[in-house]
Amino acid sequence: MELRDTMFKWNLCARTGRRIPAAVIPCTLGFFGCFNSGQVLYEEILSHPSAGWSDQQCFTVIAIPAVHNHFDVETNVKVMAVPYYPSVIIAIQRSAQHLAHWSEGTFRANTDTLMADAAGMYVDWRHDERITDPRGNYLHDSRQIDVLEFLVTIDNTQWPCPMYQANIGSPGSPTYVMAPVIPLSTCSTPDISHLEKNVFLENDLGDILMPRFVWGRRNDILTMEETVFVKFHLRASGDHFLKNSQNMRLVLRGFDKEIRLSFPLSFMR
Repeated sequence: MELRDTMFKWNLCARTGRRIPAAVIPCTLGFFGCFNSGQVLYEEILSHPSAGWSDQQCFTVIAIPAVHNHFDVETNVKVMAVPYYPSVIIAIQRSAQHLAHWSEGTFRANTDTLMADAAGMYVDWRHDERITDPRGNYLHDSRQIDVLEFLVTIDNTQWPCPMYQANIGSPGSPTYVMAPVIPLSTCSTPDISHLEKNVFLENDLGDILMPRFVWGRRNDILTMEETVFVKFHLRASGDHFLKNSQNMRLVLRGFDKEIRLSFPLSFMR
């Protein structure tokens, strides 16, 4: 689709195999652990029409809800997850519009497509871009969002195994080869062939929700960076999965340590 192809070029979309834009990462790291500052800035940007957002403001709207474990020294597997909230989707599409010089009509059409696909929501363009749920109600609570997609980037910082230049020749006739700093057998290469069975969402009650799909994995072992889409249906059986919750956690297993990324629902809008 044109929508996805443009996201590829923007390098946020996992299906390119490219990294999230560099500007997003320092912004995310900067707000990590600074909930109040991030909340105030997030609300301030969202209080203005998206047509006036700068590229930096678009990146900020994407980055503040994103969560990562880059400061966790107990695991070599680093994960960043960007939740596709309605506000994040609009920021992604505004950035794509700036990059590709879309008309406003093209921006709206592409936003409608991604909004329905990744969040199950709609935009009322006649009334200040207000977000509408599938039942026709304006969005005022995160539990109105029935579908949630994450863009998840997974990196194994222990691969390639660290190497050094070793001399295996005589003192007068050196011969240099590259040798591992630690035994190759200890360089972790996690099996991710069943990633879809090792990622799930958890609410404040401890309930877990398995994804509807995990898409985009390229390899069976984690040696190079992997970026995948993970999609959940939050209202699969009557009650909303996030009922009575203030946070949700994206959990990934199968690595040297279980990775738990916590998302406050106050950003889910």
